[in-house]
Amino acid sequence: MKIYIFIILITLFVYSCNDNCKTNQLADQIDTTILGIYNSGYGELRENLNLFDDSTFIYEEYWYSDYIQKGYPSSKVIKINGDYLKEQNTIILNPVHYLKQDIYEDTVKTLIDENYYFSDSTKIKTKFYIIKWSENVYLLSEENTNESGLYFENDFIRFANSYNSGSEPNYSELYFVKRVNKKRFGKIDITQIPEKYVSYFLDTFIEVKIVKIEKDVFFDSLLHTSINKIVLNRGKENGILEGMEFYSGGCCNIRIIEVSENTSTGIIELCPYHQDACQVGFLLTSWNSKDYGKYAP
Repeated sequence: MKIYIFIILITLFVYSCNDNCKTNQLADQIDTTILGIYNSGYGELRENLNLFDDSTFIYEEYWYSDYIQKGYPSSKVIKINGDYLKEQNTIILNPVHYLKQDIYEDTVKTLIDENYYFSDSTKIKTKFYIIKWSENVYLLSEENTNESGLYFENDFIRFANSYNSGSEPNYSELYFVKRVNKKRFGKIDITQIPEKYVSYFLDTFIEVKIVKIEKDVFFDSLLHTSINKIVLNRGKENGILEGMEFYSGGCCNIRIIEVSENTSTGIIELCPYHQDACQVGFLLTSWNSKDYGKYAP
């Protein structure tokens, strides 16, 4: 009888151990550093993405204004929830439900509350790479988000420009970040970056000079202003790529739209209504020294 009891106790112990081991292994597989709320945007338009430990997510998009006419909503809210899959260094969202609301001073009006459906008005980015740097976690998408057609732009190029200019990790462009630190701790681990974007992340700053200005080449119908093309004295040979940004310390901040072997061409990004801000002979660099001081790798 004692032998049978002993065998039963051993069996229960083994099963208990197996269950606990499986639970511990599952806990080890969950990267808790990726969980939490990621923020994107500034001003009147902001986005949040909240990743939970049960592999579900909530995406929220907010538009708000302090200057509202009577009878109009003070803010608009879109909420999309679903589940996500973590595969190595990527997060893939699977949207399930879509909610759209107008927020008034004393009431909330629901416009859409139904199962998620894909369309131009409801689509969101769904695949992100997990990038960790300076104690912060970034979720970056490869999706092209530039609608002007003048150049290609996505989260990786925006993040690279912020990294090169010195604004990161203190300040971000339009990509998701879970920020816990605003101090720069050395260079980023470039092995996290997909190969096609590695060259955008500079080891040192690049200096360029304006050699030519072609006036009124484009007309921006949204801003109702003519756009000049700014020709610079350096190109692919010097590491310049389409989408990179260069800074003068004033309104003459250039976004590269065309690159040849020894020259490149850009347009003014910061002050589109001040096309005369750039002059032949001006020097610009990829590090924004006016805002971030002496170059720091």
